[in-house]
Amino acid sequence: MKLLSTKALIYVSLMGLISSWQGGLSMAAETSDKNTLGCLDPTTVDYDHDYFPEKAVLKYSEEWSITYHKTYKILHNKKVDKSYLLYQCGTTPPANETGLHHMTVPVPLQKQVAVTSTTQITPLEHINVRRQIKAFFATYSGAREDVSSPCLHYLMDENVTDVVKSADIKTYISANEGLIVFGGQFNNASDPNYMIISESSETHPKNIYEWQKFYGALFNLEGDATRAVEESVERFDCATKDAAAAVTKGVTNRTVLWAYYSNWTGGWDTATCDPTKNYYCEFAEHCQADLLHTNEGSLDYKHMNDTEFLDFAKDADHWIFPAGNWNDTYAVKNSIIDQLTSFKNKQVYDNMGSGPNAWFEQRLSEYDVVLQDFCAVVGTVSENSTHTRQWFRHVFSEPVGSLGTCSNEEVDMPWKTRASSCLNLPTSAPTSAPVSAPVSAPVSAPVSTPVAKGTESGSFTTTVLSRLIALVFVLCSSLYL
Repeated sequence: MKLLSTKALIYVSLMGLISSWQGGLSMAAETSDKNTLGCLDPTTVDYDHDYFPEKAVLKYSEEWSITYHKTYKILHNKKVDKSYLLYQCGTTPPANETGLHHMTVPVPLQKQVAVTSTTQITPLEHINVRRQIKAFFATYSGAREDVSSPCLHYLMDENVTDVVKSADIKTYISANEGLIVFGGQFNNASDPNYMIISESSETHPKNIYEWQKFYGALFNLEGDATRAVEESVERFDCATKDAAAAVTKGVTNRTVLWAYYSNWTGGWDTATCDPTKNYYCEFAEHCQADLLHTNEGSLDYKHMNDTEFLDFAKDADHWIFPAGNWNDTYAVKNSIIDQLTSFKNKQVYDNMGSGPNAWFEQRLSEYDVVLQDFCAVVGTVSENSTHTRQWFRHVFSEPVGSLGTCSNEEVDMPWKTRASSCLNLPTSAPTSAPVSAPVSAPVSAPVSTPVAKGTESGSFTTTVLSRLIALVFVLCSSLYL
């Protein structure tokens, strides 16, 4: 009888432990503050439950919007007036929205994305879903050399990401059912396979980068995308404050020339800030620089001839040459360039610090790094700044840069910003956005509600631990019965 009672007691304790564990998991699932990265079990979906606790809230972008509706969300590209209904995988799209949207797709997306522009690569890397890029459409050059990302090159080499030439795009789309093609301003917004990204229609760099949240919504990674945006804004604003402080302390000689020689027109392309500010006008303003800009020029596209350019540029303190043909330009135009103050003082920089094509691929997503670079060129940085320029290369002393290579161990590592920590930021502020594990395939076992790692409550953990201790006590006691 004593033995039977002991077994019964052990059984009861075990059942209590299991019950506590299951109940705790259920509680954690119901109170999770994370979006799920997989599919739900269709038989247990609660259509009154909000499956998107992490939401994108727009503060800067003006050309898109998003609304949330418990089991689905709607993205709207205002620039092309197209909407996209994104419903949680495992749920049924709402009947009352049928036929109202250009595209209806389950989220999170799973290995079904094609990019048509290199500017679409970096935002996906910033939320650690580069493996979701099924194809790169080499629309213009037909070559993978346009891509600068070392890790995407690695995925291309491993045949994870396909390179599709322009002539083969239609065939590729037909052969890959459900493929979603990220298009841009030159694509047909009415094409049934195209989802248009219109970040280039925004003005300020912050507005542009907030499209990061658009990408995040497609993978249920609004939380990671929001953190990436907020931290970049903090660094940008901090660099702006440092620049203002530097001027207060007496930094002078802040006149900047932004210009390069165009072989296309045979003239000098210079900065223009009226009537609309270009991105470099914003950087100059935030760095407290006096940017030379004009709408005058006698050649096509208002480019300047040599005489006009020399008169315009001769007294600038610093020269940012935003092109990759510095050596060729100097070889032909040295008689003009030798007369410029910026050249005499060896204050000339091009944009080859990260390689030949990286500027066009990444600068929109690294606008905070560009600002820190610009301020470093002008000298309006904190006296304790440790920033190393990533984009603007000193043409007299530095070689053309490179983004390096990517190994199998690195391809899935979380993105880390190349921006420097800013002295005005709180010491506890992270310098890069925490990101979720890469989304590589649908989960094999559906779950009824999203359960985020590490969200179990402390009281639940304590309860389970106390039950476990009690069970051990009972087992030990039984030895003496």
